[in-house]
Amino acid sequence: MSGFTAEWLNLREPVDVVSRDQHLVETLRGRLASDKTLRILDLGAGTGANLRYLAPRLGGEQHWRLLDNDAALLSLVPLKLQAWTREQHLTMDIHKREMFIGGENFDCHVQWQEIDMFTNLRDIEFDGTDLVSASALLDLVSCQWLSELGGYTRKAQAAVYFALTYNGYIDFYPRCAADERVRELVNVHQLTDKGFGPALGPAAALRARDIFQKMDFDLALARSDWVIGGNEIELCRQLCDGWIQAARQVSPQENSDLSLWHESRLELFKHDDVAINVGHTDMVGWPAGRV
Repeated sequence: MSGFTAEWLNLREPVDVVSRDQHLVETLRGRLASDKTLRILDLGAGTGANLRYLAPRLGGEQHWRLLDNDAALLSLVPLKLQAWTREQHLTMDIHKREMFIGGENFDCHVQWQEIDMFTNLRDIEFDGTDLVSASALLDLVSCQWLSELGGYTRKAQAAVYFALTYNGYIDFYPRCAADERVRELVNVHQLTDKGFGPALGPAAALRARDIFQKMDFDLALARSDWVIGGNEIELCRQLCDGWIQAARQVSPQENSDLSLWHESRLELFKHDDVAINVGHTDMVGWPAGRV
């Protein structure tokens, strides 16, 4: 699929937490029933970052199913959740491929499963699901895949929470002459197949809005941009390393100019007064008429 590593997910999670739009989550919580167990399906779950963010904020009784195609990432779910429960002073019990986590205002039953979401989306059990969630996923998928997901979600009468969808915006401080060209090439690369067919890339959030509105969802969107700098230099470096690889794949004939850009960026990271803004969009929605 996307080739994300555990190291990368660990690096980005703290920035994701402060970037997500809290008001949308509060809105979502107000629309979800509080008198029953919330059944949550998390797609592209990785090591469980969505659960760690949402579970305490949604509260109440919850049942999570974490799905991903990456067995290596899923194998880290129990370790990551155990570390999180210790940090947050929660209770925990684990049995094979399921965990029970208890907090002051919530209780979670957690299961995780490896599945190829591209070829087996129709085999995922959506019935009875109250919320379909995903983080940093929609820009990787195709329009057809997203439309199919919308259909299954609408049939299940489930709400949606899609966080941190890349929207094509990148800005640097201080700026370099080639910044805009690199952004253009990165956004072209974002449209290539990431395992779900031709990716939506920067258009994903707006396309998701259109698809779910046509399926009679009430929606709310908000910016959730990364604003990173001197305290996240390693994240900045890895971003630029990934972007230069993507740019070279799209335009290998520009390798010399791109290498100069990369070298200048890495040199700037030796100073504290640097920043990168990366545009993201959060979206929540629920079927119209759902009580």
